[in-house]
Amino acid sequence: MVEVPTSGWTAPRTIIALAAAALLLALFVLVERRSKAPLVPPRLFANGPLVGGNLLMVLVGMLLLGFNVIVSLYAQQVLHFTPVIFGLGTLAYALMDLLSANLTGSLIGRIGHRTVAVGGMALFVVGSLLMTGVSAGGSYFGDLFWGLLVFGTAVGTTFVAATVAALTGVREEDAGLASGINNMAFWIGGALGTAVVSSVAVAFTNGPGPAALTTGFQAAFWACFACAALGVLVALALPGRARG
Repeated sequence: MVEVPTSGWTAPRTIIALAAAALLLALFVLVERRSKAPLVPPRLFANGPLVGGNLLMVLVGMLLLGFNVIVSLYAQQVLHFTPVIFGLGTLAYALMDLLSANLTGSLIGRIGHRTVAVGGMALFVVGSLLMTGVSAGGSYFGDLFWGLLVFGTAVGTTFVAATVAALTGVREEDAGLASGINNMAFWIGGALGTAVVSSVAVAFTNGPGPAALTTGFQAAFWACFACAALGVLVALALPGRARG
């Protein structure tokens, strides 16, 4: 997944790797279903909130890592920020991430993880939409600040809600495994998101120069928007009562 933007989706190495991954996953499922002491008991996936929470976490990973790659490239290649300056510029993102993550736990206790997850994904939609308007002659406050602010809030909110959903109703003895699956879902989503948005950016970049690069980055942010819209639907479909 990480190499897809460079090698291409139709490259033999990509197709062979994806086919091998699908085959190995199928074999793993077959072995686990027949084993007396499976590493990942199939019964876990009868837990609706766990499945829904992990699907949501895949999308959170896609948005978080995919967005981070594209916004960093835009800031450095178009706005010509140095890595250090852009790093300082993401403090607004990081602070909102930290603040929202700390507040989300108590919010979930009041209105439920599903409602919070829907709200968090809606923030991803808004943040992505704000970023689709980046320009070739832009500035930090004109093109980045508000998008970073909203996206940071979405990350903290949705990450916690997806984690809570994925661990809802899990047996005590399965809690560690369920947490590991949830972590895996995030990183799989991150690799997929990076590949997808980078591929979209490359496909819509026609020629060199800030204007051409910006067109590609705008398209990548629209891909984030589509992913976030799908996330709203997944969050709405999370099983369980609205109050967690």
